[in-house]
Amino acid sequence: MAFGKLYTRKPNPRTTAILAVAKAQGLDLDIVYHDREDPHSHEELLRINPLAQVPVFVGADGYKLTECIPIALYITSQEENTKLLGSSKQDYFNIIRWMSFANSDLLPAIGGVILPVIGLPLEVRMNDQDCLRVLRRDCKLLEDQLKKSKYLVGDQVTLADLFTVGLLFGAFMVLHKMLEAEYPRLTEWYNEVYHIPMFNSVAGPLHKLDIPLPILSQSQN
Repeated sequence: MAFGKLYTRKPNPRTTAILAVAKAQGLDLDIVYHDREDPHSHEELLRINPLAQVPVFVGADGYKLTECIPIALYITSQEENTKLLGSSKQDYFNIIRWMSFANSDLLPAIGGVILPVIGLPLEVRMNDQDCLRVLRRDCKLLEDQLKKSKYLVGDQVTLADLFTVGLLFGAFMVLHKMLEAEYPRLTEWYNEVYHIPMFNSVAGPLHKLDIPLPILSQSQN
């Protein structure tokens, strides 16, 4: 019997770490991919989440959980002695800190930069120049942290690393030339975590697109 259902979209960077951890822990999840164009799919999602947002987890026991961070924490915590949630209370809350930063600050900036580049509608409130400025600021923050620490929280991989690398997928697919040139430590960490077998088996090959890079205008610099 499956541990539960995970409603998501394909692709969805917010669920890569969730799927990787579930697979590594032997938790069987039924994956339901929501299709915006399918009325039946949309109605099903509305029944479990009135906001019609994914991911949503519904456990075999009926327990329902929305939002990617609590879902990731819940799935990871199913292994009682997991090291992915750190070795202290401070580690645990630092993990949540980096996950929150990646989800609320970093990912919207990535979307605001790369969606126009690949011809998709911009769904964030800032324009692409504002997003590029925020993205560079956020990458500098990650670069500085990773110069001080092997991983985001200490010297071992935690859920914070897996989650943040999942959210950075689009950035490294489209903006890899800029990131590799300007943020070498961030790039080194990203490649290491991405190729950890438990993560890579879910994320798949790391594709890099050869397209013109967005340029930050002088007024935004």
